[in-house]
Amino acid sequence: MENVTKNTPVMPRIGDARSCIILGRMYWSGNGVPRDISFARALYYSAEISDDPSAVREMARMYEEGDCSTEDPVRARELMLRADELEIAALRKTERGKAAAE
Repeated sequence: MENVTKNTPVMPRIGDARSCIILGRMYWSGNGVPRDISFARALYYSAEISDDPSAVREMARMYEEGDCSTEDPVRARELMLRADELEIAALRKTERGKAAAE
């Protein structure tokens, strides 16, 4: 087992996008934990690579507001479009599932 100290943040398992988003928000704002933008960014990125639309939007917000080193409105827009595409794909999949069940 890894040697983890009391103040060392622990990354959730890859693929657990919801946990990454919730923890990312906490570390980004410093709500209940020490504010750590770098760790928040790592958490959001872990959620983003699992193609979770909410996580992709959080990353876009960080680029838009400059919390990803520098402001990057172009990257923010790209991520927002990707989040939209992911949501549309999920809705289509849900609709196909409902149609198949009928």
